[in-house]
Amino acid sequence: MLDFRTGQGKTCVLTNDLTGFQFLRGDGAHLPTSASPASDPHAFIILRPGTVGHLDLKFSIVGDQPFTPHLLKFTVPAGGGGADTVLWGDGPVGDNGRLEIGRLH
Repeated sequence: MLDFRTGQGKTCVLTNDLTGFQFLRGDGAHLPTSASPASDPHAFIILRPGTVGHLDLKFSIVGDQPFTPHLLKFTVPAGGGGADTVLWGDGPVGDNGRLEIGRLH
């Protein structure tokens, strides 16, 4: 699950059109990643100051050679197309880095 927070005193609209998901090693090298499109790319939530939004991510830990990413990079098209990188704290990923983009709430 990815958590999103607004800046202090800010309100923003977060849309479920995130793209470009990429697992990374600690040194920034790319790891295998295959992300499915969001089930509802037109979904959105309004984040008011002090609130948190969540994006569900589903992944498997089975496969030939599971690996544990250090980071997850993604693009926020509605926010000007900038890339964000977050620490990956959900443990090993299998199935050749398959990631299913779930519900935004």
